[in-house]
Amino acid sequence: MDDVFKINRKLSINFFSLNAQAVLAEVLKQAYATRSDNMNIPHLFMRVFGFSHLNIFAKGQSLKADLKQLFMQFQQLFYQENSPEFPNLFLHCEFLPDQVTGLIRDATTRLLDARLRPSRKIMMRQNWDQLLFLHWTCDPAEVRKRLPAGLTVDSFGGEAHIGVVGFQMNKVRPASLSALPWLSYFNELNVRVYVRDASGEPGVYFLSLDCDRWPAVKIARTCFGLPYEHAKMSHMQVGEGWEMNCLRTGQAHSARYAWNALTPPIAAEPGSLLFHLAERYNFFTMKSGRLMRGQVHHTPYQVSLAHLTTYSELPIEWDGFPITGHAPALAHCCNGVSVEAFALLPAYA
Repeated sequence: MDDVFKINRKLSINFFSLNAQAVLAEVLKQAYATRSDNMNIPHLFMRVFGFSHLNIFAKGQSLKADLKQLFMQFQQLFYQENSPEFPNLFLHCEFLPDQVTGLIRDATTRLLDARLRPSRKIMMRQNWDQLLFLHWTCDPAEVRKRLPAGLTVDSFGGEAHIGVVGFQMNKVRPASLSALPWLSYFNELNVRVYVRDASGEPGVYFLSLDCDRWPAVKIARTCFGLPYEHAKMSHMQVGEGWEMNCLRTGQAHSARYAWNALTPPIAAEPGSLLFHLAERYNFFTMKSGRLMRGQVHHTPYQVSLAHLTTYSELPIEWDGFPITGHAPALAHCCNGVSVEAFALLPAYA
């Protein structure tokens, strides 16, 4: 469990019109949902999430004093019943003006709209299995200077994120055909950032996509304009967890990952940071000098907190993006989804 404490160092909760009691209730609910059998709730409240910082984005100036009082009472109560190592809680309240909360609500609506299945013809079907989602906060300026014209950084609470997402791609085939042995089964590891086009449509922009099937690399580059790279990869179950390795052609060292699910799978709550990062059904790419938008459709991810034992920032470094030198801020995993993919459309630039 100690590795979990190091990985999950910060929890952000967004409230727009709730009182301090509701905030505390939500924190306790999230702690309860991720408890283990041998940990009591107060102890887990402070340790599983590693609350060295608790950021609460709230609306209403009167909430700050109420929150501080409640958390001080909570801390004093359980300090008496638990270890003297029970840490001090640093509480930071940031009050969002009406126009900012309105923008967040609008962003959530746009992400929910992107979930809807398009009416146009399906081009491909595939399964994405045993996904690992890792995210680091990053400098928005570093993202911005890598984006083509027409895209802007899609931040959350003023923070930009870069993600490393790895998974098995199974039964990949044109919509009208059956899956083929070998060719329809491979691994992928992509590096992505979060963006919007000129119309406000949310999606991802890929810095790279590593894949261990050279025909898939060629097809994706030609048909979708995506920056696929050929790599030697493995993705396998080890005990109750999973391991994934990726060595991009031309690189000297492998990116290695090992994880297991820590909590039962649930869908991300609309308006949450996890929802902002995971629920992305559009991607943007440059093809023949034009900004294009691709779209996929699948049921919402059912995600679990991931306990990481091995991780790497090498794919980010391979793409020339500055690395942080520390564990990801967020680590999640998902058993998988069945995916429909649709043809590219011109994006609003």
